[in-house]
Amino acid sequence: AGGGNGGGGAGQLNLIIGNIGVKTNAGSAIISWQTSLNSACRLYWGQTSQYEKKIIAETVSNSSHSTALDNLEMQLAYHFKISCSTERESVSSQDYTFILPQTLYNISNFKAIPGDQKIILNWTNPANPGFQGVALVRNENSYPQNKNDGILVYQGYGNSFIDKNLINGKTYYYSLFTVDKNKNYVLTAFASATPFKEKAPAGEIIPQNPATPSASIQACPPIISSINFILIIILLVLIILLLIFLLLKKRKKKGNK
Repeated sequence: AGGGNGGGGAGQLNLIIGNIGVKTNAGSAIISWQTSLNSACRLYWGQTSQYEKKIIAETVSNSSHSTALDNLEMQLAYHFKISCSTERESVSSQDYTFILPQTLYNISNFKAIPGDQKIILNWTNPANPGFQGVALVRNENSYPQNKNDGILVYQGYGNSFIDKNLINGKTYYYSLFTVDKNKNYVLTAFASATPFKEKAPAGEIIPQNPATPSASIQACPPIISSINFILIIILLVLIILLLIFLLLKKRKKKGNK
């Protein structure tokens, strides 16, 4: 994340700030980041994007950086940005926000359920009078770190959203932000999913090309079975004729008497 005012010559690497992370604890937070070159950095932070709290400055150049913030309040969003410098250039990150873990503003049960060209997202909103809705942001490369780090696909007071017209086989990353009474967007939950082509349900008949004979066509009944059937018919006819003959013969005898 971030941009800068420095530029390198041919073959020189530019200074880049990346892998920014926040680990929160009760009353404190540890912010870590990395730079592409050894550099000395400053962390600006506060309760607004004016960063009214003190500036934390490094005195030694490194490529891996971290700093701790103490005496933080619960239920309150904090802003920060990072500025790093080498001998030839300086860069600054964008604005980030975080909030200490607590039940009032945290989103819970955030799930992303993939389907065919869609992802169904569900979550549980916090029960707080100061809760002013959620913002759901999608990114195709990594989890969004702020509400402008991707596409805002939903904003409101709901607890579900169906993201449609997606590409099957492609992973989508979602971050869910809560909005507080001061209109701060606070990152509280992550989820990702990969839509897929749904298979035909079991038992569904798949049409075949009429020009192509089906391999499942049953064979004709054996010839022996047909002959047996004919023999049975002939035997029944003979039995009937015999019974008629015997009946006529019996009547004839009675007539002669």
